Amino acid sequence: MKVSKIELIPYEVALRKPVRMGTVELREREGILVRVESARGAVGWGDAAPLPGFSRESLDQVHKELEERSARPVQHEIGSAADLFMWASTLTRLSPSAMFAVESAVAGAAAMEASQSLGVWLFGFSSDRCALSALAIEPPEQWAQRARECLEAGYSTVKFKVGRAAIAEEVAASRAAVAAAPGLQFRFDANRAWSAAEALTFARGVAGLPVEYIEEPFANSRELPAGWPADVRIAWDETLHNGEALPVFERHVSAWVLKPSLVGGLSRSVQLARHARRCGCRAVFSAAYESGVGIRVLAELAATTGSAAGLDTYSLLAEDVLIPRLAMDRGEIDLALARRSVVKA
Repeated sequence: MKVSKIELIPYEVALRKPVRMGTVELREREGILVRVESARGAVGWGDAAPLPGFSRESLDQVHKELEERSARPVQHEIGSAADLFMWASTLTRLSPSAMFAVESAVAGAAAMEASQSLGVWLFGFSSDRCALSALAIEPPEQWAQRARECLEAGYSTVKFKVGRAAIAEEVAASRAAVAAAPGLQFRFDANRAWSAAEALTFARGVAGLPVEYIEEPFANSRELPAGWPADVRIAWDETLHNGEALPVFERHVSAWVLKPSLVGGLSRSVQLARHARRCGCRAVFSAAYESGVGIRVLAELAATTGSAAGLDTYSLLAEDVLIPRLAMDRGEIDLALARRSVVKA
């Protein structure tokens, strides 16, 4: 596949309610769609949407990077995933969110030209179903009700944001949520909010519950606190963003949470997913509040892993760039249906 045209389309979509990212409150998501067209007319789409409070790059920086990239022709013939990864290794000046968008668009066009789904083109196999983990950002007093709603909606997994209230309150709310939704699996995401002692207190409080993992529990600890419960596993997220060395308690880690727009792009995420499996961990693809274009790519990646994907940020978008919107029904995305959605003109 030869790329003949690259177009950039800025977008802004409103959120259903404000979402706080550290010190930043988001009311809308802004980004840039990347449209790639091949010499044979196949089209692929990517989404560059740096996340305020988490991404190192700004939207203005990404726009400049993409303008420079789109002005230069793609010299490589992209006939396989190996070709894509080789070409991507030459794009040293692109930030993570720009990299994810460009790689996604080129891969999408190549997959269309080959009459394959993105998952099949990248990995040789795919699925038409992507299992999802629900996202809960409500305060602790609402966790039990939220857990019931997730179970009734067909989800098997839910992730609660923790580290925002008193630990005793969040432990009690976690136990209430488990009692309210028997059979549901729980993930807790602290976003590095706790000291080692605080994380240990929470871990002991939820030990014995159906907890898949606690995501990034420590603000700065490089060693696991003594007495950490054996049945409470840990997941990396932010630790993977900067390529930093993993802490020494790797044997207690069960999952690597991969956000391609934060870890360095599509090919980098595929490399990390393979590395995770070699370490005996699951790869869990997750979103950073991208539009439906980005979410659809993430769902294609996640459908090959067997792990419930963290893509429920999409439900917080009041509007989208895709027609029709992606349908999240009974805790999954129907990818066969999602592939038919088109970008608004």
